[in-house]
Amino acid sequence: MGKTVIMVEDAGKYDLKAIGRDAKGDVEDIQRVKFRAKMYDMDKGFAEAEGNSYKIELDGKTSIVGEQGEDGSNETSKTSLLHKLCAYAAITEYLEPNTKDNHIKMVLACPITILKNAEAKEEYKNYIKGNGIIKVKVNDKDYEFEIDDVTIKAEDSGIVYLNPEWFEGKKVALLGFGGLNMNFTLFENSVAVPSSRFSIEYGSNRLIINLADTLSVALKGENVLFSDAEKALNEGVLTSAKKPRPETISVIEKFKIDFVKEVKEELKKRGYNLDLMDEIVAVGGTVSKIESALKDVIRKEINIPAEPQWASVEGLYKIAYLKYLKK
Repeated sequence: MGKTVIMVEDAGKYDLKAIGRDAKGDVEDIQRVKFRAKMYDMDKGFAEAEGNSYKIELDGKTSIVGEQGEDGSNETSKTSLLHKLCAYAAITEYLEPNTKDNHIKMVLACPITILKNAEAKEEYKNYIKGNGIIKVKVNDKDYEFEIDDVTIKAEDSGIVYLNPEWFEGKKVALLGFGGLNMNFTLFENSVAVPSSRFSIEYGSNRLIINLADTLSVALKGENVLFSDAEKALNEGVLTSAKKPRPETISVIEKFKIDFVKEVKEELKKRGYNLDLMDEIVAVGGTVSKIESALKDVIRKEINIPAEPQWASVEGLYKIAYLKYLKK
């Protein structure tokens, strides 16, 4: 027997995050899904979908998405097979295999670059929505569903609905640190209508790549891999042969400070002085990695939600509830 699922998806450049539930279920049934936005083409050779990964077959082509995928290019367009496969793999987490008459009603987070172009926005919406019943095989199980409706909202915008008190009647800068970009959105006395929004390339990828170079210089030319730098960023210290290297702690802390200073200066060059804002709000998965630097460089009272990587998705779920469930 099929079901109707109400959900939010943010198919980001670094990972996919989704929140949803069966429309007939209770609040306690809300489920989160999160995995890396990476893909491996099975035409290259057989591979197992290990870890937090999905083997997915769509239109006769088999791929792996998730942790076991390969890091791709820094392509900024989301209208790609990767993001469609990630979106569909996430949907199957809310369904039972071998069932029919499944219907999806979705709020879809859209990148600012696409949101500004009406044609691109519609293309992105229709690309994910599909036309009619969608049949996929995920981890060797058959799923069938139809996406009835898609509501497009700007990525990062969910925090406005989650914490409206941070925005109402104020001049607020919203900083959304994602995988490739940092989104800047300015609100001036209106929660509903931002007065300015744009993206700059200050996301976690740049952060980690630059940290790897910085650590390599500090360690007199030792090679530091991307994965090692990412782990060091998360833990605050570089580890070699399972042993922390204390001399890298101060290097990493200074690097975070310098990174946030660079972001602040870049915004100032574009005419946006963060010191003149009533409030600053920061969301996105990268925020937890640089929170102390954000407070040191920008302001101690910066508004950061308890779960910055989930905050916008949680907020957009309020929109999904009001549009698809409450009425």
